[in-house]
This record gives sequence, C-alpha cells and structure tokens, in this order.
Amino acid sequence: KRKVNVCVSEGLHNEFVTSMKYNSKNVTTIYNPINIKLIKSTIHNLTEIPLKPYFLCVGRLTKQKRFDRAIEIFYKGEFYKKYNLVILGSGELENDLKSRIKLLGLEDRVHLLGWKQDIYSWMHNAEILLQTSEREALSMVLIEALASGTRVVASDCEYGAHEILRDELSMYIAKQDNINDYIDKINKALESYPLSNHYRILDMCDDTVVCNKYLDIYKKYFGKE
Repeated sequence: KRKVNVCVSEGLHNEFVTSMKYNSKNVTTIYNPINIKLIKSTIHNLTEIPLKPYFLCVGRLTKQKRFDRAIEIFYKGEFYKKYNLVILGSGELENDLKSRIKLLGLEDRVHLLGWKQDIYSWMHNAEILLQTSEREALSMVLIEALASGTRVVASDCEYGAHEILRDELSMYIAKQDNINDYIDKINKALESYPLSNHYRILDMCDDTVVCNKYLDIYKKYFGKE
C-alpha cells in the first residue's frame, strides 16, 4: 500500500529525505492552512487594550520558545522605556520567567497574561510580534501575525522563518543567539516595515489553496477523484 508523507515546511521535507532517508518521491510539502477572512474579520474585536504600545510574544512557555531571550532583548534594548512586552501563553516555565522579570525590575512592563481570546486582535494592535524560538516546524504565529497586519521579527531557527519571511522581509530575521542583532532588527522594523496584504506565504497558506493541494495529492498517489 502506497504512502505519502506530507511535511509542513521545506525544512522538514529536506530533513525527512536527507536525515531520515525517506524516498523523496513519497515526500511532499503542504503548508498549514489559515483562514485569512476570519483573521481580517476579527482584528478589530478589541478596541481598548490598556497595555499599548506593546511588543507581543505568543506560544507555550517552554524552553523551545525561549521567551527568556525575548525578555532579555526587551531589557537590553531598553524598549521598556517606551513599550510593554505582552506574552500570551502558559507552560512549565511561567514561574522561571516571572523570577527573571522581577530580577530585571520589569514587573510593570512585562506581562504574562496566559491565553487570550481574540488573539488576532492582540496581534493587530501590537507594535511588533517577536519570535525567539530555537526550533519550529513552521511558525503559524508568524504567518497569522503577518495576516493580522503586524510587523514581525523572528529568530533564524530551524525551520520556517526563512520560508515565511521571504524577499524584503528576510532582513527582519535575527541571528538566534545574538541579542544585539535582535535589537537591531527590532529598531529597523519600528523605523520601516513593508506591511502588505499580499505576502507570498499568505497565498500559500490560504485554506482553499491548501485543501486543493491535499486533493491533488490524493488523486496523484491514490488515483481517485
């Protein structure tokens, strides 16, 4: 019985073939879908956010996401003088992050708010969506933030950032372990950012496009309509 392995990024695709020795004929890439219409229809749900202006981080509070690094960037870049840092998510490192925030004297500037409704509105109202991960299969947070009309600065982690932040957006990918490079990229993003409704990644992740690609794969590999 024939099988096909669908990867959510080209980076994972290459790992399957080169590291795991899968037959390249049986591996393909289809990005995860996003509902762009839903995102656009909900970005204005929250009209009053008392923490504005703010940077935003979103995800599980785990080592992989490196929110400790985000706090360090926020502190060393002295962004706390003008902005808040909002972190949406929960996880086992919550107490460690709170301790770090207290140590740096940022209790009034860094806010761990757990998971929130209207996430796209939180994204839309942020000055920047900051991603500091060590590794991602494909960071949907970056794609959703772009669809929400938000500036994005991301780490050069494997995988996904270079597939998402293409062309002129690639200048906002920071070296993962270089705090100063993050600070430089954030300052550049605050100064000027090519916001658009037509990023290539949004077209590739459109839910209708993704569904059609799965149908095409089914027809190709299993010969059925």
